[in-house]
Formats: sequence, structure tokens, C-alpha cells
Amino acid sequence: MNKLTLTLGGLCVLFMVGIFIGIFLGPTSMPFRDFWDAVVFQKDGPHSVIIWDLRLPRVIAAMLVGMSLGVAGAMIQLSTRNPLGDPQIFGVSGGAAIIQALGFAGVVTFSGFSFVVTSAAAALIGSIFISLISSRKDIGQARLALIGISVSAISVAISVGILVHSRVFTQQSLVFISGSFANRGWHDVMPALPIIALGMILAFSISGRLNILILGDSIARNMGSSPETTRIISFGAAGILSGVAVAIGGLIGFVGLLTPYIVRLFVGNDSRVLVLFSAFVGSILVLFADQVARLALMPSEIPVGMVTTLIGAPLMIVIARRIL
Repeated sequence: MNKLTLTLGGLCVLFMVGIFIGIFLGPTSMPFRDFWDAVVFQKDGPHSVIIWDLRLPRVIAAMLVGMSLGVAGAMIQLSTRNPLGDPQIFGVSGGAAIIQALGFAGVVTFSGFSFVVTSAAAALIGSIFISLISSRKDIGQARLALIGISVSAISVAISVGILVHSRVFTQQSLVFISGSFANRGWHDVMPALPIIALGMILAFSISGRLNILILGDSIARNMGSSPETTRIISFGAAGILSGVAVAIGGLIGFVGLLTPYIVRLFVGNDSRVLVLFSAFVGSILVLFADQVARLALMPSEIPVGMVTTLIGAPLMIVIARRIL
């Protein structure tokens, strides 16, 4: 049994454990028998409603966001050869954050599919801007990271400014700033599926070229590949995925940074394998982070973005010390 098979098996076990915790544990306790009947035999009752209409959509939302951010982070890191690559750190998700703030302020009125599309489109614009900057020869890893952090900070400042000016600092808007899956339902999950599928198709279709891009732009050109095109498509996929993630869960930082780092420890640097496993690991990471956020201070909740930041910020410091 090779390493990839063992890793995949371990991830499947973690998936099952995370899903079980997500739908079984919560403020409303239930006997295991009732849980079993609701899940396996789909018997009607109050516990069935809690599982199928409240907890399961939240679990799926967390997994979709984690998958999206994990793959987005992998695409950014591979296309820029920068270990600090992350949708929020690089400012890719900034446009989506501004759209969210405009929605809370009532300046724009989107709902369902149109809201997800608008959020993804806004993040796509930001991602293409960053990709064009990253293609310049005089941009090093540290400088690119600093530019991305600046873009991200400006986006957050604009978002907060919109909320303050409109006087809509509700609990919901505050939760958006730090990320949360509270009250997420099927109406949040279903509209996001086709956009996530589009982002994933772009990511996996270009992942093979990233092995060449890692060798350097000049080598990639000599091998018949266009670094600029590869980078734009990679950032485009990252923008779409991170935009959807913001639309569902708000600003959840460092998942895109953490996920590829963890994946490399187990499966190496092959870009195709790295992108694939980043989807799995990202899902698991956010799923478990949400369980911590949901259960740590039950019945109250802490923002899931706080959990991922507590894990990811120290890692960012370690990586930054290596490249600065």
C-alpha cells in the first residue's frame, strides 16, 4: 500500500469523523438511537429536522468553503512559487468582501445564485489584477506578498467603512468579517455548487501545467507553455473559488496558506496531486475548525475565522522569516 493510498484512507476517516461530529453533537442533544433512525431510516421527527435542515447543510457549507479555499491557496502558491500564497493574504478575496458589505448595507440587493455569481466575479477581477502583478520580473516573493497584504487591508477597510457609514453593524455583518457558518442552510449551499464546479474544472484543467511553471518562466516558455496564460487561468480559478467561499462563510483566513503546506508533507510537490489533495484537506480543515467554533463555548459560538487564524498566523510568521 503506497503513501498516497494511506493518505487518502486517513482523509476518508477524518471526513467521516468530522461529518459525524457535525450532525450528532450540538446544543440540542439527541439519543444515538434517534440519530440513527433519522439518518439511516429517515424517520420524521424533531431530531430529523435538526439533522437534515440545520446541521447537515452547515457541514456541507463548511466542506465546500474549505475545499474552495484549499484549492485556491494551492493554485496561488504554485503559480507564483510563493509559499505565502493565500486568497485573503494576497487580496484575491477582497472584491468579494466589498460585495458582501454592499449587500449588508442595502446598496445592492442580490440573493441566491446572483449573489454568489457577483461575489465570484468581484474576486475574479481582484485575482486577475494580482496575477498581472505577479508576472512582472522585478516582483520577488516578499514584495508580492506585501502587495497582496496591502490590497487585502484596503479591501477590508473599504468593507468596514461601508458598514460603518450605513450603520449596519449587526451581529451578522460582524460575523461576516471574521467568518462563520451559523444559520447556513440549503439556500446557501445549492446556488454555490455550479460556480464551485466551474472553479474546480479550471483548477484541475491547468494543474498539470503548473509542474512546468514551477521550474521558472523561461523554462516553461522553452517547453511550449505560456507562463502568463497559465498564471491568469490559475488566479482566475482561485478568484472564483475564493469569491464563492466568501459568499458562503465570510472572511476565513489562512486556510489557503495552511492546506498546501499540510498536503506537501504527505504527498510531495506534484501539482496535480497537490491540487487534488488540497481539496480534501481544505474541506477537513474547515470542517473541524467549524466544530471547534460551534462546540467550544456551546451554546454560544466563536467565529470559525478566529480558529483558522490561531492556527495559520504562527505558520505565516515561520514561512515569512524564511523568505524575508
